[in-house]
Amino acid sequence: MRRFTEKLFPVYRHEWPKALVLLAVSTLLGMAFSISRTSAEALFLTRFGVEFLPYLMLVNPVLIVAASVLYGIYAEWVSNDRMLVYTAVLPLPIIVLMRVLILLEANWVYFLLYTLVLAYGAVLFTSWTVYLSGHYDVQEAKRLVPFITSGLLLGAVLGGGSVAVCAPWIGVANVLFLWVGTLLGVAGVVWWIAQRFTALETESRKVKRSTKQPGLWQNFTEGMTFLRTSSLVMTATMVTIATMLALQFFDYEYSKIFAQAYPQPAALAAFLGIFDGLTTMVALLLQWFVIPSCIRHFRVQGTNVLFPYALTVAFGGMLLAPTLITAMGGRFTRMGLAPSLRGTTVNLMLNAVPRKMAVRVRSFNTGVAVPVGQGLGACLLVALQGFGVPLLFPALGLLASVVVVWLAHRQNRAYGEALLGLLRED
Repeated sequence: MRRFTEKLFPVYRHEWPKALVLLAVSTLLGMAFSISRTSAEALFLTRFGVEFLPYLMLVNPVLIVAASVLYGIYAEWVSNDRMLVYTAVLPLPIIVLMRVLILLEANWVYFLLYTLVLAYGAVLFTSWTVYLSGHYDVQEAKRLVPFITSGLLLGAVLGGGSVAVCAPWIGVANVLFLWVGTLLGVAGVVWWIAQRFTALETESRKVKRSTKQPGLWQNFTEGMTFLRTSSLVMTATMVTIATMLALQFFDYEYSKIFAQAYPQPAALAAFLGIFDGLTTMVALLLQWFVIPSCIRHFRVQGTNVLFPYALTVAFGGMLLAPTLITAMGGRFTRMGLAPSLRGTTVNLMLNAVPRKMAVRVRSFNTGVAVPVGQGLGACLLVALQGFGVPLLFPALGLLASVVVVWLAHRQNRAYGEALLGLLRED
């Protein structure tokens, strides 16, 4: 049995206790992300209205950047385990207050709730990745981090199932207390880990840090320098911006169809919970088995264009027949293929960046390019939704996805050149 387990999972015998506890934290986080987003999305779309979704999309990137900057300021002076505990418990009184406001029928709170869920989720995920990186060295991380982070997908499946079961019984607003429970579980387990295990980050803090952590402005200025000097960074940035812009159109279009199909919050939450749970399960299987096989057969460049083509097909289907089925296909592309297929290829592509630039390039891609793409998409939604042109946004999304395909092929050529230059340096 032990040999079978070691072949199935890259975890040595003495590593299992700590790896399993960290897997539990990852699973609780996945449940928190799934429960909060599904319940908040259902309440927003049915109570506040899908016509206000573009304004939320416009505010969200700004809040994510501001929250990330604030997190970076305090993270410099607080240990990683305490920072994760503080991040987990910080919104608890806000969640309870919002539940009281919902009880008082303050409809504007649904906008604040959904905004909180999206912005806070990004900060909590950042805190988790920083915390996890402090537990293993580079060689251990290659084996253990993919196993531990798979708990996020497992938690998303459990969270979606929990919402589907609980929403019709206790109401969608009361599902927020499940979110509170998962956050308390995260804080409790992380505190327990700090008492039982020693992280590498704890030892590193015994040495005084000589440099300050890079801020948003430094990431921006250095990222612009890399854009001028590296075609791979340039194409990767353009692909990210165009993809995020297209996904904003997806969010709006399938949300509109779902809100029409399920006008009651409990019904919509149950549907999203079941669908997202199944979608995440498929994404987990893709990440474990299909994507590695694609990389072996089609190499990184071939796998890199699979998501752009899938995005194009999904937008084409929604343009030809804007029905519940094509909307489900769009959400699967957005929630399943984007984090698994695109997320894997983005990381592999950026591995060809020179090692001294790697951290800055990744920070620029996630901290600047992603919010820029989301902001551009939200601006177009706000500016154009008032015209009432049928199928306007699926058409614009199809055009953007074609641009993503073209940029992805250019990125493949830049990747080959960058990889060759990296090998020459070695």
